[in-house]
Amino acid sequence: MALLNLLTKNEDSPVAQVPLPSQELRAKTALLLKIIDWENGDLSEAETLWLFQELVNTGLAWESRAAVRQTASLMLFDGRIKRPAGIPSSLEFKSQSS
Repeated sequence: MALLNLLTKNEDSPVAQVPLPSQELRAKTALLLKIIDWENGDLSEAETLWLFQELVNTGLAWESRAAVRQTASLMLFDGRIKRPAGIPSSLEFKSQSS
């Protein structure tokens, strides 16, 4: 760590010129790593519920592969996780647009 600090203090150092990932990117990466843990069966029930609630809250559930989307949908339908406030269910959305 001391070497990294020394390298980043010098503005001409290649290490100092590499941009650090944003907090949002680090958070998304952490969620993606948790998805891998879930796929490997390494998460407890509580960790799985937390993961899918976070994926739904951030919208990443719907950008993920089919197994994640389907699991998130089933968890929402079963009431194991909650829809974020202000996001209508598909039935509510259809009735509003008619």
